[in-house]
Amino acid sequence: MKPTSPLPTTSKIFQGLMIAFCVAFIGIDLFIIFARMLYPYPLEWMEGAGLVQVSRLLAGKALYAAPSVDFVPLIYPPVYFYVSAGIAKLTGLGFGALRFVSFLASALCTTIIYLAVKEKTNNKVAALLGAGCFAATFMLTGQWFDIARTDMLAAALSMLGIYLAREPTQETLQQPRSFSVTYRVLLSGLVFALAFLTKQSALVVGLAAILYYLLFNRRRAIWLTLSFAVSTIVLYGLLWLNSAGWINYYLFTIPAAHAFDFSVGRIISVLISEFAPVLIFLIAGLMPLIVSPRKIYNDRPYRYFIVMAGAMIATGIVGRLNAFSGPNVYVPAYLGLGLLVGLEAGWLIELKIRPGLIILEWLLLSVQFGLLVPAYLQTKTIPTPQDRAAGDALVAKIESYHGDVLLLDNNYLGLYAGKTPYFNEMPMSEISGQGNLHPMPQWKGLQEQIRLLLHAPTTEAVIVDFALPIKPLIADCGQQPIPYPDKIVFNPVAGPPNSRPSLIITCP
Repeated sequence: MKPTSPLPTTSKIFQGLMIAFCVAFIGIDLFIIFARMLYPYPLEWMEGAGLVQVSRLLAGKALYAAPSVDFVPLIYPPVYFYVSAGIAKLTGLGFGALRFVSFLASALCTTIIYLAVKEKTNNKVAALLGAGCFAATFMLTGQWFDIARTDMLAAALSMLGIYLAREPTQETLQQPRSFSVTYRVLLSGLVFALAFLTKQSALVVGLAAILYYLLFNRRRAIWLTLSFAVSTIVLYGLLWLNSAGWINYYLFTIPAAHAFDFSVGRIISVLISEFAPVLIFLIAGLMPLIVSPRKIYNDRPYRYFIVMAGAMIATGIVGRLNAFSGPNVYVPAYLGLGLLVGLEAGWLIELKIRPGLIILEWLLLSVQFGLLVPAYLQTKTIPTPQDRAAGDALVAKIESYHGDVLLLDNNYLGLYAGKTPYFNEMPMSEISGQGNLHPMPQWKGLQEQIRLLLHAPTTEAVIVDFALPIKPLIADCGQQPIPYPDKIVFNPVAGPPNSRPSLIITCP
């Protein structure tokens, strides 16, 4: 009797290994997120500015107003801050409310990949693989899945819009439809509008969906365009009225002055930094397009998801061409990549090719997962009790001053210490022109206001991460370093290094 081929059993072993990696990455991400969600100090250097914005909303103040030394908002749309304020009303003001929104958004991103791949391929292994691929990029995005910033909610809304507007499969067309494709497309237009009003770069994905249907289904394109346009106009109009028009200044005028580098060298550098760590994922995800492009083109659901994944990837690439961007802009790109890998796995299984090739696929993907493990071991992810103690000591120091304390890089500390938060240096730098092509016209007047505030009799101290932005204004001021046990304590685990309060400045 001819012996049974060991390949199917071997295939199951490597498939099990790959699934184990997926589950492990999802598990470790969840462990890190929940271990640090309620940490009362920033995980990333700009989280504090977002907390101050949520505090303004809770106090009934406008989010966008003329820039002043009292407050300058971040240059992002408001949806994330409104959602976070809604959570904070239930939980109390703190970073936990903002991070919970980002966590829920990350969970939604992962779930949508799973659902989209499962519906298209009818294969749970492929669906879990797609979700696991995205989970494995946690460190590559700068640990962004729970950071109190706009990125994850914008990505989640983009993914939800993509899923709602998807091409129906043959199976779904044959099922009784309680929620028609047209209604889904109308809802997706609203969701794409909300994504755009969460982060400006999300507009790329919404426009890509409209363009896709203009080419392949004009009727659907009309409904999607109408829904997106009406939703955007109505919502933005309300925001414009609430801000007396200042929302335009922060969302478009300032970003228009950002410095982008579209040189060939920069583009190549971005592509390498983005995809070199996940090269096997990328090759796998693109394989169907290389092997059977005509079949993929004729497969409407697959074609749609490839176009939308491409839009997500393009969003990440273009975002990184901004001179002062960080790896967080890769979030939509890695979402698109996870979707492609999951779809490719289902495509490969459906081909019913030789088991040896499937074994090779599972082996290579497992190797790719393995290559992403060391980053978790080499990078600090969870703040320590020493970090918290250093933060508490700094708050106590700020409370000890009788007068005002300017916290230019960490104005959220003013909320903790019962002081006026004043402006944050990061959004103010957008007006001063640091990293932009030119300063805004308002900077000249603001610079003098800052100088007067620094030297005001009521200002007892100024605490900064870096003195360079205000160096010309503090030539006659004293500087005292803030002591820490070592170079790591109280540094945020994400974002630029050395972003902790480092100097106490006192001016005559």
